[in-house]
Amino acid sequence: MLNHQCIRQRLPASAVLREWWVLEDGQDKRLDPPARLIFDSAGGVIQAACHGHGVGWSKRVTLEDHFSRGDLEPLLEPYVKDLPPFYIYYPEQNKRVECLKLLVEFLRSKLRKPSEN
Repeated sequence: MLNHQCIRQRLPASAVLREWWVLEDGQDKRLDPPARLIFDSAGGVIQAACHGHGVGWSKRVTLEDHFSRGDLEPLLEPYVKDLPPFYIYYPEQNKRVECLKLLVEFLRSKLRKPSEN
């Protein structure tokens, strides 16, 4: 991986490059590949990868549509680490706010496993 043209994401709040994590021999391994291009959003990384500018790293949920259309293909599948699910926390009194309900439902629909749809 370190010999490929890599596309990285810089975290806007800290200006730190997002680390790439893989699972190798049952151990978490942090990769810090050299960057050909750097973006401040996952969308920029994904677009650049779709246009053939290098190898990018992002959460699988953000890539599924690109995989199914054939825009991208996974390279590190044997090293993918299963992560815990996302959680959203909010005050009880906000439970009835319509936009919050819509956000929660949207996230649920995007994060459901294909067998749950």
